[in-house]
Amino acid sequence: KEESSGLTQVSNSVAVEAKKPVANISKQEASGINLLPILALICFVFAAVFIVKLAMESGWLTPVRQWGLLTIFGFTLTLFGLFFERIEKSYRSYACAAGIIVLYISAYSSFLYFNIFTIITALGFASLISLLCFYLVKFYDSELFTVLSIVGTYISPLLLGQRFDFLFTSGFFLIWSYVFSQAAVYLKSRSLTLLAAYLGIGIFAALNINEKDSYVLLNVMLVESMQFIIFAGGVY
Repeated sequence: KEESSGLTQVSNSVAVEAKKPVANISKQEASGINLLPILALICFVFAAVFIVKLAMESGWLTPVRQWGLLTIFGFTLTLFGLFFERIEKSYRSYACAAGIIVLYISAYSSFLYFNIFTIITALGFASLISLLCFYLVKFYDSELFTVLSIVGTYISPLLLGQRFDFLFTSGFFLIWSYVFSQAAVYLKSRSLTLLAAYLGIGIFAALNINEKDSYVLLNVMLVESMQFIIFAGGVY
């Protein structure tokens, strides 16, 4: 019995030691590999912003074709992430995150930059994208997908710059607040809610930083308060 117990302890210790380097290697490999799709996502987002700015500055193609190219680009990324099953699901989520961000840029620019939709139509399109976004949150069940979508979506107005419409932008920020708050609730992550809250409230304030009209500032406070209520409800 003593010999058998001793052999068992030796075998267990050997097994533990054998597992340690494997775990370290896998973590290093994962961190090195995950950097590439994140860089690709950043490039896709900058490409979408470049399309909008090129269209504004050079009058490249007609507004409808410009917007159509941008929208097709976003849907292509999303469909690639959903249906290209040869690639691992976790990596496909990067393409879908990029697709959601590009589609939000498409909806945001449809009225503000291309002037092809009314405010109501553009906000309706953003609401449909939000439904798709929430479906993808459930499909991937991944905090990383949600984090990338939140960060890329909220910084897109800063990247586009130049043009601003208070009512239109307020509608987008409230839609984003709701969908990302619900995504955080589904994933049961308060950190996601806080990330979206900091970005949503902070970036909306940054977009209005130079505003001096007291009436507009009162409306800014109202929109910020509505965002806070949405996010506080999500945390609760």
